[in-house]
Formats: sequence, C-alpha cells, structure tokens
Amino acid sequence: MSIENKVKVRVCGIEYSLLTDDDPQYIQQLAERLDREITAIMRSSHGYGIHNASVVCALNALDEAKKSDESIDNIRGQIKTYVAEIGKMRASKEKFAEKVKELEARVAELEKENGELKAKSAAVSLDKKDEPAKPEEKKPEDKKDGPAKPEEKKDEPVKPEAKPEEKKDEKKDKEEVAEAGKDGEKSVSSRSETTFEKKEGAEKLPQK
Repeated sequence: MSIENKVKVRVCGIEYSLLTDDDPQYIQQLAERLDREITAIMRSSHGYGIHNASVVCALNALDEAKKSDESIDNIRGQIKTYVAEIGKMRASKEKFAEKVKELEARVAELEKENGELKAKSAAVSLDKKDEPAKPEEKKPEDKKDGPAKPEEKKDEPVKPEAKPEEKKDEKKDKEEVAEAGKDGEKSVSSRSETTFEKKEGAEKLPQK
C-alpha cells in the first residue's frame, strides 16, 4: 500500500502543498530547480510573466524527457544488437570448442598409430638382425646392345673319355715305344721285315 507524503514547496514566491509517494527531500529539490528555471526565463525574456515562463519551462522539460527517451531507446537497441552478437560469438565459440575437441581426439589417434608403427618397425629390424646374412646374388650385367646371346660353339669332334683299362694300355704302348727307341733302328727294321714277310705270305697263299 502506497504512503502519501504531504510536502510544501515554494516556486516564484508562491507556496504549494503537494501529496506524493516520493521522498519529500527529492520533491523539494525538484521545486528548487523549477524555481530557478522559471526565474531565468522571466529575466531573459522581458515581458514574460510567471504564467508564460512556466509554459516555456514545461516545454523545455518535455523536450528533455523526449530526447532522453529516444536516447534510451537507442541504447536499448544497441544493447539488443550487442546481446545478439554475443550470442553468435558464444555459438561460434561452442562450435570451435567442439572442433578443437575433435581435432585433439584425431591427434591422439594419430599419435597412437604412430607409436604402434614405430613398435612394429623396431620388431622387424630386430628380426632382421637375428637372421643370418644371405649371400648376395650377382645379377647378370645388362648389355647396352640388347639381351645376351648364347655363345655359339664350333663343331668339334667329341672325344670319348678313356676308360681306366685303355689308359693303362696307352701307358704300356708309350713305354714300349720308348724301349724301341733305345734299341735303335735294328728293332724297327726287324719289325718291318716281319710285317713285310707276312704280307708276301698272305699274297702267295691263294696260288696253290
């Protein structure tokens, strides 16, 4: 329930009794300000009485109030704009935060995969060290002119390999030839005469 305060004020020498819910001291301050403004208008404008000065003072007060309301509306509009921008910034900030979390999770996965790959490569290198070294296979050298052609072998008579018995007979023959050389021409001539006699006897046999 509102409490009405009875306040007496004096404006331009005239006393007024007012009933108000506001603080009496506040009302006294307003009355003092109104008295100063009306007095200033009456002094600046010659011929203005208290009535005309009061009207001009009321118009000035309304003008100030209206301009104040307009400035307040502008401030309210600016505040709404700032609030909307802040909301957008918060939304973008939340999106950026989610994106950062996704990137951090991806980085953690990549680090894990990298660690696993390093462990596998280390294990493979240890296995290679334990294995014995294999001799390097020599690769055929590539010739510039083209693919290597097999060398053509000349037709040579194939010599049959001598058996061990035949080798022994050859050795004996060589020894006999050497002994025949030592004996000289006599042994050679005797052999030739015997062979010649055999040939003559073979020619004479059919004539009986």
